[in-house]
Amino acid sequence: MSIRPDVVFPGEAMVEFVRVETGLKDAGTINDFYRGLGAEIAALKPGAKGCRLAWGNEQPDISAFPAKSVDFTGAGDRFAGAFLAHLLATWGSPRVAHCACAAAALTVSDYGAVDPIPIQREVKALLDRSGESSSAAE
Repeated sequence: MSIRPDVVFPGEAMVEFVRVETGLKDAGTINDFYRGLGAEIAALKPGAKGCRLAWGNEQPDISAFPAKSVDFTGAGDRFAGAFLAHLLATWGSPRVAHCACAAAALTVSDYGAVDPIPIQREVKALLDRSGESSSAAE
């Protein structure tokens, strides 16, 4: 019996590892690599660039939100946590990646791993200010 993840969140280091080991170059083929391992959803996290999402037949690039970055501690974990929380709350929509990017942007705007954890109201406000629909954040 093999265990396969439903969702994967490879960061920059894992993406680079896959590039070196497989020769794959672009984000789309790297997402396909992870989906080939059994993941239904893959969200490559290239840091301040947002994410490249693979969901169904779509592979949209989700832009990062502008942030005054002071500390990157916990940003990737916050992205994954917000993504999964909104995925479960909304029963699935690629729009959850916007919520995850907003949560990560709020996280890097302050110091530490705990103090900058945003609450849902803050994520929704950032989505609203940026013009993104906040329906996935509700």
